[in-house]
Amino acid sequence: MSEITESRNVKVAGKIITLDSVMKLASIVFDKYKETDSSGESSRIEFSIDCEDGSNFTSSDLTIFSKGSIVEDKKVVSVTLDYYSYSLNQKIEVVLTHGNSDYRNYIRVKGTNSDWVNGVIKRLEETTLSFKPQNRFLYEKEKIIDFILSIGIGALYFNAIGMIPFEPSDTPPPDWLVGIYNLFVGLGVLAYVVKYAFYHFIGMWPAFFVMNKLKELWPSIEFQIGPEHLFVEKKRRLWIVSAIMTGVVPLVLSLVYDLGKVVLNFG
Repeated sequence: MSEITESRNVKVAGKIITLDSVMKLASIVFDKYKETDSSGESSRIEFSIDCEDGSNFTSSDLTIFSKGSIVEDKKVVSVTLDYYSYSLNQKIEVVLTHGNSDYRNYIRVKGTNSDWVNGVIKRLEETTLSFKPQNRFLYEKEKIIDFILSIGIGALYFNAIGMIPFEPSDTPPPDWLVGIYNLFVGLGVLAYVVKYAFYHFIGMWPAFFVMNKLKELWPSIEFQIGPEHLFVEKKRRLWIVSAIMTGVVPLVLSLVYDLGKVVLNFG
């Protein structure tokens, strides 16, 4: 009767990964490798690091993650920790990738011993929970932020058009345009609802682009391994300021202006 292999998987998300973080995970994997090796069973272990400049480093020793390692001079974008024992039918795989990938950030443990599988996966998962959390505000409030940005960008667009000087025309506007204007004015307060709905429609695609850029600057998994000047904090702050200026500020100004008009009309 063949043995039954159990596999456990855990996704890793919303974390900032430092060299110390990787060392903690690698130490757990290395401990399991040493246990197997000391028992006389065959096994192998490999630590792999991919860097932004296209270089790759592999080792079976923990020193690759120690202070002063060569990777401290590189911008790390991916780390893989692999342990495998053919004779014991055991496997540990930890994959961490900078960015928002759902498929390249996981822990996987396989084996025929259920206690071993669950014990290892629990220890690795608990270790990741101790890592510094990433700021998840953009993801938790994504719909609200996207809605505000789209209206704000739409308002900015129309305010910019309104600032363009036009030569007055001696020709009266067509009847259909006058009819639309009168209908809009006749809606009263509802006219403002229509106005902001139109702002939202116009600003949807630009807001989508801005949100994607912001997500790239606040990735689900962010590696902070390598020279500090290669980190994205400065660019991140610039994007946040740009998003506020292009979305929130125009929206607030437009709301204040329209609120003033409503108060004056009904005062």
